[in-house]
Parts: sequence; C-alpha cells; structure tokens
Amino acid sequence: MNEDVNVLSAMEIAAFERREDGTFVPLSAFPAWFTRIVADGVFPFLGHILEDANEFWSEQSSGRRDFGPCAEMNESGKEFHYSVSAITADGKQYLVFQLDPGSDRMREVLQQVREQALAAGDGLREEAVVERTYRKVRQTARDIQSAVSELPSISGASARIEHWKNVSAKCEDLVGDVEALIKVLSPSSLK
Repeated sequence: MNEDVNVLSAMEIAAFERREDGTFVPLSAFPAWFTRIVADGVFPFLGHILEDANEFWSEQSSGRRDFGPCAEMNESGKEFHYSVSAITADGKQYLVFQLDPGSDRMREVLQQVREQALAAGDGLREEAVVERTYRKVRQTARDIQSAVSELPSISGASARIEHWKNVSAKCEDLVGDVEALIKVLSPSSLK
C-alpha cells in the first residue's frame, strides 16, 4: 500500500480490489469505523448486497452500483451509517465502503419533520374538535328553530307546556354547546 491510497482511510473509506477468485485485497489501511465491523476481510454481514455486487461485476461493464445506507452499532451502542459501492473500472473490480457522516444530520432533520408532523396532527385533531362542536351548536340551534316554528300548530295547554319544556331544554343544550365551543376556541386550549 502506498501513501496515495492511505488518503482513502483518512476519508473514512475502506476499498478493496476483487480478484478473479472472488477474494478481496485491501487498497489501504482500514478506517477505525470499518475495523469494528470486519476483522478478517470477509463480508458475511453484506448478505444480498454481495450477491447483487457479484451480479453487477459479472456484466463486466464499467460503472458503479451503490447499496445502502447500511447501519451498524459502534462500541458505545450508537448507530452509524455507511454505503457500499461495487465498481468496475479499467477492467478491475472494487468493493468500496464509505462512512456516511451526513447520516446524523439527516436523522436530526427527519426528527424535526416528525415533530412538525405530530404538531400538525395535533392541529388537525383540534380542528376536528372545533368542527364537531360547531356542528353540534348548529344542529341544536336548528332543533330550537324547528320546535318554535311548531308552536302555533300545538293545541291544548298541557301540550304547549310540554313543548315549551322541550324548547327550554334545547336552549340549555345550546348554551352548553356554545360554552364548549368557546372553550375549544380559547387560546389556552389551542396550545
């Protein structure tokens, strides 16, 4: 290994050349993060990625196929991410592992998006409560209007008294519904 390829390790990259017999030879020293996940140059943790890379290499055309992000845990139990690339260039085949330093930033952004979505969801629930309460107020008001409009057609004192009791109860319901709507719309309940 020469000094030029050691820059790969400094860039958090582990690169291997794939030989005709399917073995891998490292192109530079391993970066610290990589030594934690592979000790002997065998990649059993890759599973289907290695199968897909072999299929890519069998095409024998120049290019690159990327896989990942892949996730592992470091010695302190913190998750880290990396990507894997199968590369064919100048008739040679390479397997490259690169640490993804942007994954922590991405995780932060995703957490912010989740929090905003949850907050928006709360807003949607609040809107639903307001809408439901408003509909109840409107329905109770319509019920009162209907009951009052029926009054002229009711004959007999006892029937009229019973009807007024019904209208009075609906008015009490309306007051309760309006109070509930005011409570739902108050700034302290919208927090």
